[in-house]
Amino acid sequence: VFTATTGNPGSTMTAASNAIFWTDVTAGTVSFYNPVSFTNGNVSTGQKGAESLTTDGTYLYWVAGPAGSASLNSASAHPAPQTVTKVASVSAATFTNAQTVASDGTNIYWADTVMGVSGIYTVPAAGGTRVLRAASLGGFPSHLTVGGSYLVWFEPGTSGTLRAALLP
Repeated sequence: VFTATTGNPGSTMTAASNAIFWTDVTAGTVSFYNPVSFTNGNVSTGQKGAESLTTDGTYLYWVAGPAGSASLNSASAHPAPQTVTKVASVSAATFTNAQTVASDGTNIYWADTVMGVSGIYTVPAAGGTRVLRAASLGGFPSHLTVGGSYLVWFEPGTSGTLRAALLP
C-alpha cells in the first residue's frame, strides 16, 4: 500500500499500466507514483487549476487555467518530469467552461458549454475541428469516461440521468 499526500481534496486521478497520476488544483501540479520502482514526483508544475485528468494509456490529458481561458494539455503517460504540450486543436478559444475530460486514444472528449449549448464535445487527438458529440438533456455533463465502445457520462441536472453514446 502506498500512501501520499495528494494536495487539494478536489484533485483528480487516473492510472496507466506503469503509474498512478493525480492533479493538485491548488499547487498546479500533475504528479505520479510508480508502484514498481516506488518513486514519485511531478510530471508537470505550473498547471494552475489542473483538473479532469485522464489517460488513454499513452498520453495524459488535463484541463488547466480558469474558465474562459483554459487549455487542454497533454504529456506522455510516463512517470517522470515531462514537457507539457497544449493540444493545438483545443485552445482557449475552443473552451468556454470545459470540465471532465476523457480519451479513447483516437479522440479527446470533454463537457462544455459553447454558444449556449451544453454537451459533450470532441476533437481528434491528432488535431482537427471541435464537434458537438451529444447535446445535454438539461444538466451539465459530468463524470465522463470511455468504456468499451461507449462514451458514458452523468447529467445530475436531469434527475440523475446516466447517458451513453457509441464512440465514433
